[in-house]
Amino acid sequence: PELRQQTSEINPFFGPVDETLGNGWGTGGDGFAFDEYGLLRGGWESFSGLLSVDYDINEWMTFYFDAEIADSTAESPYQPNFHPANNDYLYVYDDNPLLPASVLTFMNDNGLPWLYVQRTHDDLGVRTTFVDRLNFTASAGVNGDLSDTWSYDVFAQYGEMRIDTRTTNTLIRENYLFAIDAVSDGMGGAMCRDAGARANGCVPILALGRNGPITAAQRAYLLHDKETELDIDQTLIGGSVTGDLFVLPAGAVRTAAGFEYRDEGLSFRDDPLNLANALLLNAPTPAIDAGFDVWELYAEALVPILSGLPVIQSFDIEGAFRYSEYSHIGQTETWKLGASWELSDEVRFRYTR
Repeated sequence: PELRQQTSEINPFFGPVDETLGNGWGTGGDGFAFDEYGLLRGGWESFSGLLSVDYDINEWMTFYFDAEIADSTAESPYQPNFHPANNDYLYVYDDNPLLPASVLTFMNDNGLPWLYVQRTHDDLGVRTTFVDRLNFTASAGVNGDLSDTWSYDVFAQYGEMRIDTRTTNTLIRENYLFAIDAVSDGMGGAMCRDAGARANGCVPILALGRNGPITAAQRAYLLHDKETELDIDQTLIGGSVTGDLFVLPAGAVRTAAGFEYRDEGLSFRDDPLNLANALLLNAPTPAIDAGFDVWELYAEALVPILSGLPVIQSFDIEGAFRYSEYSHIGQTETWKLGASWELSDEVRFRYTR
């Protein structure tokens, strides 16, 4: 609250801040103490649940249902707002009735109509970020046997993740600049200099010295809880059959085939005030609406060639093929060929391309 000589070594930093301001100077022990706001670990609260149901419809068919949910909230307090930031220059003028007497005397003695202020706003409250994350997935399907050697599985699944982020005590840049530029209201008090700002609820506040507990009117005008929303969703539909295609001397030719459809989407919304570049220490992020879907067909087979011979306990070849059609990149084809030579229970060679 009083102008005083700094109690630590003063060190210049390089380069002019502004042509009208000259070189800037930084202080040591009188400066902002970051360690007062550093935490090893923030707050955390979570809930999770799982439901799994299987029901045998008959000997050839089983219905199944699975659902998972996880809901968590993380709390991370960190530094208050501070200036200089966002290229905002804080000026106080000699007609500001809220100036401490010692500061006004210093300005008058040195012919300074204004002062440039750098400030940490710890008297306006600590910024705290709350991240609420909800994950939900549910799937249902039927599986069973088609015969003694063939089985099937058909399913559908939906999943969604929602992340809501809220940061408290975010400073509204322009409103703060209006609030620190106070003049006399003619009745022994102070008011914001700008008439338009006054019409929008501007309440004066100290730029030099520590504000006491701020009023509800000051909080409503100066501070905002920034909120963002992120949604990611995924839908899956698929089916497969597996079984023995036919039998060779070395064993059955095992095969599998199936299809899958997948749809994925993402949506992001930033805080309207942040989109307007109105919040200190925050960069706006444009809205995002994105997504794609894909259809896929696949088949694979394992063919036994030899078995039960000296140094050839088994020799198999395998192949697989997948056809995909994406909404955003078009068609793709993927294939695989391989061989497996098992000399004994302890030694096996594999080759895959």
